Amino acid sequence: FYFAKANSNKSADLNKNVIFRVYEPGIDGNPATQIGDSVAIPLSQIKSDVEGNFLTEIIFPTPIALPASKQFFVSVDLSNFKWSTAISGTRDSITLVTSTNGDVVPGQGYEQWSDNSWYDMNTAWQGFEVALGIFPYVSNTEAGCTALPVKLLSFNAERKSNEETIR
Repeated sequence: FYFAKANSNKSADLNKNVIFRVYEPGIDGNPATQIGDSVAIPLSQIKSDVEGNFLTEIIFPTPIALPASKQFFVSVDLSNFKWSTAISGTRDSITLVTSTNGDVVPGQGYEQWSDNSWYDMNTAWQGFEVALGIFPYVSNTEAGCTALPVKLLSFNAERKSNEETIR
C-alpha cells in the first residue's frame, strides 16, 4: 500500500491497528465474502513507512487463493480511528495515494459504509474516479509470494496482466 500520511495527535493512539482484508466479488460485482485472514498493522508502522518513503507491505499469514474469476478487492479498515472536533480530542489520520481524478474507469474503487454496504467511489463521492495505491503480489504457486521475484501488478483498473484483473 502506498500511504502518503499516517499519524495521530495522541502518541498512545499510534498503537491503533489498521486492518487489511481481501474479498471476492459478489454477483453484483461489489466486494462480498472475505477470503483469507485479516492482517492488523499498527498505525505507528505505517507512519514509519511514510516517513521513510516506503510502501507498507502486508504479509498474510497464509497465502490467499484467488477466486476463479481472478478478481478480488483489498480493503483498509479504519474503524479504529477517531476524529474529534474538540481541539484536545483524538485526531487520527491516514491517506492512501491515488491517481488523479478521472484517470480510471468509474466503479473501480469502493468504500464500505457504516451499514456494511459497499459503494463504488464514483457513486459515493459523486463522480470521484481514482485508482488507489495498492500493489498486490500475485503468484501461480503458494510458495511464489514468499520467494522473490514475484509478479508485481499495478492497481490500475484499466490494465490486465496475464489475464488477471485487479480491482
